[in-house]
Amino acid sequence: VALHKIGVKLNRVITCEKDELRRMVVRNWMQKHAPHAIHIEMDDIKDASKGPSNTTFIRSTMSKGPIHLVIGGSPCQNISMLNRVSGRKGSGRSGFSGDDSHLFFSYVNILRKCKEEHERKSRLRNIGC
Repeated sequence: VALHKIGVKLNRVITCEKDELRRMVVRNWMQKHAPHAIHIEMDDIKDASKGPSNTTFIRSTMSKGPIHLVIGGSPCQNISMLNRVSGRKGSGRSGFSGDDSHLFFSYVNILRKCKEEHERKSRLRNIGC
């Protein structure tokens, strides 16, 4: 929303959200405010951030142009000051290594892969491929 308000035109956006109601909210906003944009919806960040399909997903997504924005949020229970009690393994304030909050690094991984793919395409262009 903030990027739209300052006039940034988004052409290719990936959203990662498991909750259908939240996906619907984003879908409706995109249709209303960025109808020209290619909106790629993912149910689970883990589907694109790990495994052998990771590079394939990134390459196929970027084959038609650069990705301008990756939207999503990892659960924050493990880093919240409100979560002081550890009731199960990995719960409580265990930081980014917690069972839930470690998903933050899945977004970092996608961005790293996008950067690598962009650099690969630039190298190919520079050698005339």
